[in-house]
Amino acid sequence: MYALIVAGLLAGAAAGGPQSKYIEQYHATAATMSVDVYAPSMFELEISLERYTSVAERETIQAAFEKRKQEGLLSTLQKAPRIGIFRVPGNLSWDIKYAFRNRGRDNRTRIYLITDRNVSFAEASSRPRSMDYPFTVITMRVDDNGMGDGEIMVAAAVGFDRQDLVIEEFLDRPIRLTKVRRVTEPRGF
Repeated sequence: MYALIVAGLLAGAAAGGPQSKYIEQYHATAATMSVDVYAPSMFELEISLERYTSVAERETIQAAFEKRKQEGLLSTLQKAPRIGIFRVPGNLSWDIKYAFRNRGRDNRTRIYLITDRNVSFAEASSRPRSMDYPFTVITMRVDDNGMGDGEIMVAAAVGFDRQDLVIEEFLDRPIRLTKVRRVTEPRGF
């Protein structure tokens, strides 16, 4: 019995071990520049993507925005399946509900990651202006080697102008991402 288990483990190791469910993974250093964010001034961030948002999913999300603006978009994203996660190492992870990428004019890949943001009970009950910014958005710009930079908009409003994503940040400055690097190769573009 034990021989079969060991043989199975060795066969898995020889075949390259278990395949990760993530198609791309990134690591970055984040620097908080805003006095409005209760976070360390520097921290590490890990991003793991299982897949990118499909064209059909993107059309559904855009239709929800056209019909009910931020409320429709928020409701649709909250019901959407998780397609990745981001986390500060050693902490809980947050689900990514929307992931899109395109090639910029500078020949770098733009990656947009969106999720509904955590809202405290106190914020929800007092309904301040920040409630009009229900999303957390991570944007990254990476070259063909997977190196680049980006930012995290902790509280953002998101919309669509024709086919383009429009993002408005609530805080005075987004969190800067430096030393962004892809730690797994992308599959398919």
